[in-house]
Amino acid sequence: MKTIKLCSLALITVILVSLTSCLGDSENTQDVQFVSGIVVSEKGKKLIQTQVLGNIYDPRISTMYFGTGDEYVVCSFQVETTSAENANAEENGYWHVTLYDDPATVNEGGVDYYNKPDTTVLLANEIELSEGVIATYPYSNIIAYINGMFFLPTGNTGLTGQEAQFVMYIDPAQEPIKNGSINEYTAILRAVETAAGKTPQLNHLRANAYNLKYPIETIQQKEKQLGNERFNLRFTFLSKIEEKEGEEVELTWTKDATAIPFGVPKD
Repeated sequence: MKTIKLCSLALITVILVSLTSCLGDSENTQDVQFVSGIVVSEKGKKLIQTQVLGNIYDPRISTMYFGTGDEYVVCSFQVETTSAENANAEENGYWHVTLYDDPATVNEGGVDYYNKPDTTVLLANEIELSEGVIATYPYSNIIAYINGMFFLPTGNTGLTGQEAQFVMYIDPAQEPIKNGSINEYTAILRAVETAAGKTPQLNHLRANAYNLKYPIETIQQKEKQLGNERFNLRFTFLSKIEEKEGEEVELTWTKDATAIPFGVPKD
């Protein structure tokens, strides 16, 4: 399987894509780009669960091998909503689509909801991030929360072939801050270089999937008790590492411009 690695674009504020905005207005055949998903086996078929369209199916998925760690993907496809194959899509539990290419695998990032990170200390081989959330369409389509897995596209500038491992720190017991009438929670995103790469430098898109089931469900329960219908999650990331005299470094942390909204289940 391929690993996703794309060029990042400028950051704009965006809300999670909806089915309507993703599929367009009234056209029967739609192109859907850079959608996150989880490969599952259901109804006797190998499907990809997505946030924008539910389960999707292309016969070629059955011929692909997804090893452990390969089940988190990003894919682009075409769907004809009024085709004979999709006449009973809701009843069948999946939509027939045509994939444009093999799905690109997404790495699973680490999650720590027990320990508060020391943001005054630089981790070994830690790297700067240029964007905590890449929210420019169509890459904003990668942002999704599916069965407890949170998909996030992040940007950094690094050498060609550079590889990095990400970890997200989120304390579900934290006290939120108010953003208007919405409670907002903070997560800290850090990354360490695992392979240096070679010149020239590139703007990298790093798509990762994070298991946020426990912290998100904990926050949802708290917000439900408060009578709220939604909350925001905003990321803080290391944007600048500046070397000082001796071995001292100055670290600049930036709060991302994009807040990710999450709903609160009523049941």
